[in-house]
Amino acid sequence: AQPAAALDGFSTTEAVRTPTFHLLAFVYFATGLAAFGVLVNAAQVLKETAGLDMAAIARAQALVGASVLLGRVIVGGLLDRVDARLIGLVMSLTTAIAVLGYANSTTATMAMASALLLGLSIGGESDVLPYLAARYFGVRAFGTIAGLLAACSTLGGALAPVGFAGLAAASHSVTLPLFVFAAVLGLSALAFLVMAPPKSGAKP
Repeated sequence: AQPAAALDGFSTTEAVRTPTFHLLAFVYFATGLAAFGVLVNAAQVLKETAGLDMAAIARAQALVGASVLLGRVIVGGLLDRVDARLIGLVMSLTTAIAVLGYANSTTATMAMASALLLGLSIGGESDVLPYLAARYFGVRAFGTIAGLLAACSTLGGALAPVGFAGLAAASHSVTLPLFVFAAVLGLSALAFLVMAPPKSGAKP
């Protein structure tokens, strides 16, 4: 194996000092916040907004899981052909639309469509974010850098149930926290717009 210094890319210290790392960290956080916020509370949300029973809610959750796989395949293929920043922007906006769909679903069909979009976007984000991290920072310290970014997603996921519960209790509705999650995802989409083009781990 090559020594770390001989590999291309940034050290961990160099990477975390860049604006791009901070932007990616926020996107990871926003994705974790929204995904866990919806999935953990899906039964409560879909029962209140769309009036679904537990069997229908289970089908919606299963659809999310299946569409995650589809999203990974589709985005994996697109990454060879399309600017990853554009894909990331579309995935963030798609997740936001899905979250708003959960908040506004009044029928089973709307709920299932939102579940499909949510799974596709989560799967897509799962491909595009590590890809961008590798392109921006190279392989020299990729494991550590990817771990730090994944920790941001985990932090978002950990805060999501607490934030959801607090906002839902304050507003006496499950829709307010979903609107907040969607707004955070909108900001994450903007993050992709201000990212510089990746240079495959080359230092500026």
